[in-house]
This record gives sequence, structure tokens and C-alpha cells, in this order.
Amino acid sequence: MRTYKFVAVIVFFTAMTAVSEAANWYVAKSATGTGNGTSWTNAWTDFNKINWSSVSCGDTIWVAGNNGGTAYTGNLTPTNEVCTSSTVININRVLSTDSVPVAAAGWQSTFDSQVVITNASVSMNGQYIWINGRVGDAQSSVPYGIQFNNTTDGWLGVFADPSSGTILFNASYVEVHGPSCVTSGSCNNSNWALAVQNGSKFNVTFDHTWLHQFGEVIHGPYGSGTALTLTNSYIGEDVKVNNAEHEDLLYTSNPCGSMTFINDRWYSSGNDGIFMDNGGCTAGFVMINNLFFHWGGWAIEYGKSGTCGPYVILNNSFINDGLGSDGNGNEYPYGWIQTGGCTPASGSILANNIFYNTAIDNSISNTVYNGGTTTNGSGFSCGTGCFSYSLASPISAFSGVVDLVPTGSNSETVVTANLHLSTAGGTLFSGKCENLTTSEGSTYPQLLTDLDGNPRPAASQGAWTCGAYQYQGTGTAPAAPTSAPSAVVH
Repeated sequence: MRTYKFVAVIVFFTAMTAVSEAANWYVAKSATGTGNGTSWTNAWTDFNKINWSSVSCGDTIWVAGNNGGTAYTGNLTPTNEVCTSSTVININRVLSTDSVPVAAAGWQSTFDSQVVITNASVSMNGQYIWINGRVGDAQSSVPYGIQFNNTTDGWLGVFADPSSGTILFNASYVEVHGPSCVTSGSCNNSNWALAVQNGSKFNVTFDHTWLHQFGEVIHGPYGSGTALTLTNSYIGEDVKVNNAEHEDLLYTSNPCGSMTFINDRWYSSGNDGIFMDNGGCTAGFVMINNLFFHWGGWAIEYGKSGTCGPYVILNNSFINDGLGSDGNGNEYPYGWIQTGGCTPASGSILANNIFYNTAIDNSISNTVYNGGTTTNGSGFSCGTGCFSYSLASPISAFSGVVDLVPTGSNSETVVTANLHLSTAGGTLFSGKCENLTTSEGSTYPQLLTDLDGNPRPAASQGAWTCGAYQYQGTGTAPAAPTSAPSAVVH
């Protein structure tokens, strides 16, 4: 019987309120002082050296980068009392523009560099924590401020098991990277980058993060009260490995918690994308402005029995390149979005999506204004207002949808692919889908801008472009990386 380690990283967006009593603490691998954490000179030298009895809610822990030197290897295991949303404990990668830590004794300019944590995990039980790398973008090849680099088969980035208390664990600009054996197919027990489970009080948010190269990237959420939110993130490189778990980008089963996916990019799965086993997800999910690219099998499987959902799937692009899970077109060169036997709950809606080389079923009764292919081995069906288009083959006509020349690679370079609508794709999809400004747009304001932040037209300006991108008249270049957010300074 295999033993699993769990990993969970979380991001929280509530505005932080400065507290006069809040303190600043320091972590630096090179520190040689007293090790009490009060300055760079006396910094804690690793995460397992932090004296949590000294740290209070509202405090900030500043972390020095490695500057190409020795990585941190200590596990992060906070033991503080539960805080509040306005007094979270902040763990920030330091930048040279941060006035408070720069003024602390022992500051060195080389501290402003990437924080690398190797083969270590985060264990949470009852804290409000925000880990913030503050810079990074996978598509633009900007290194993330904090990287969990797991080199050994079976390791995971972050673990959370809220058996008691309440957890709000937030992560921004963090990369969780799995072992190289995943892409070579030689892993036997490469588990998860993120696990969200065991908690009726576990709220996890990842913003501007990159989770990749694991046998199963995300496990959970499990528990009717758990909540997982992914925004502006990349989830990928779950290629087939030996005796891995489910080889999905996200796997969960009944009962599962609620999920929200906004402006995310899912890519390169050796098997399925989002797979909800057994009874499916009784809390459902919201999925807006997402890209799916290169997977084998299901892009989304709703569940196998009972009532599942509701599922709200709006303005996403499911672009399967026809290369299949093996990269050669031999296994599942097309994909599906469908139920495995469950009945999607009332309130589910599948609208304004693009399905390239991807079949859908009509198990969601409110299926409207989608566009998709009708060839390539798997039929496309749709409901009210839907339309279809035919392409000769997945590869030769790929430019009919997006600006991309498929490479067949399962490597992480796929994340840099330009999946904006091509000129031909704009002709196909611009103005074809339902304007949601005053309907779903009022409930989900994220719909009112596309994946690049371009505004979608108001109701008086006509229908929207289908998919994640609002067509701008020509193929659109990828957006520049988001600038680093300001850290909370006390």
C-alpha cells in the first residue's frame, strides 16, 4: 500500500489591514547571527528554524532569495493560532523596493532574487497564511519569486490537513515543480503538487501560480466545506508515468468541495483534465476564461452517479491539437466534455465556449451559444444557438482557430504557446456568442473582460466572441506579465 504526502498552496485576496503591533521577521540561508529572526543578520536560516511562538497574527516574515546558492530545505509548519482575514501572517519574498526590510541590519542587494525550496512541503493546521513570491509569469518566462522544486519521486509542494481549526492558505506568484522523472515516464509514485482535503474549513486560493510536472497535479478538493480557487494560473505537464495516481490535471470525487477557475491555462495532460469520479462534485464549480490545450480523454468529466454540480462553464476555449496523450495521435487524439453517468444539477450552464477537436454531450440542459468541430473522430453536439464548423484534420487546419504551429511536445514549453484567435478564428467566432453583460455577467463580473483583460462589449454593442479571448480584429499578442503587487508592510 502506498503512502502519500500531500501538498497544498493557497492564495487569499482580502485587503490587509496594518496593525500597529505587527512585527517584521527575517529568513536568510546565509545568516550567521543569533538566529532569532529579528534582522537579516540574526535571521532564521530555514523555514523549519522559524520560532512560531514569536510570530503573531498580522506579522510579516521576509524571505531572502538564494541568489544561485544553496536552496532552503526545511518544511514550513506554522503552529500559530487562527488569525483573521485582516491579520493574516504574510510570508513575502523580499524585493529591493521594500523599505522596511531593506533598512534592517544585514541587508544585501543579492537577497532580491528567487527563493528556491527543494524537497520540502508546507503543512497547515489552523492558520491564515499568505505566501507571496510577488513576481513571475510562466508564459513570459519570468521566474516566480518562490519556487518549490521537488526533485525526488513522491514529493509534493505543499500539504494541508485541517483536522481542526480553520485554514485560509493563500499563495501568489509561486511555482510548484515536480521531478524530471514525470516527463521521462520513469516515476512510480509522483503524487500531487496540491492537495485540498480533510477540511470542512479549508479555503485555498492560488493566484498567478504555476503547478506542473506531477503524476497528478491537483488532488481534491474533498469535503463539502472545502473551497479551491485558481486564478491566472498554469496547471500542466501531467504526462503518463509508471504506476502514477490518476494522471489527471485535477482529480476529485464525491463529496468534493466547491471550485472556481478564472483565467487559468490547463495544458499537457497524459490522461484527463478535470475528472470528478464516483458521484461527481456535489458543490460544483465555476469556470470562466480558461484555456485547455493538449490532453487525452476527458477535458472535464462531471461524475458517475447521482446529481452532480451545478457546473457553470462560460467563455472557455478547449483546443485539442489531435496529438493524443502519447504525443503521436495514437491514443485519444480528441477529447470529451461529458458526464460519466451523473445528472448535472439545476443551474448548470455550458455557454460561449469553443470546442476544437472536442466533443460535448447535452447532459447540461442549458447548453447554448457554443461553437465546435464536427469531425476528427468525435462528434460535436450543442443546444440552442450553437453552431459547428468542419476542419479537415486537427493539424493541417489548426490555424483556422488559433495562432499556433503544434509541435507535439509534452514539455513545459507548451505553456508559452500562443493560443489567441487567428484571423480565421476571429472570423469563425467573433460576434457568434451570447452577450452575457446583464445576465451571467452580473453574477460573474470576471466575464466582462477576457483572458487578456480586454473588455467585452456592452449589451448595446452586439454579441461576444466565443472562447477565452475577445477578438480584437487581428491575432493578439500575449499580454505582458502582471507587475508585482505591493507587499504588506507594518
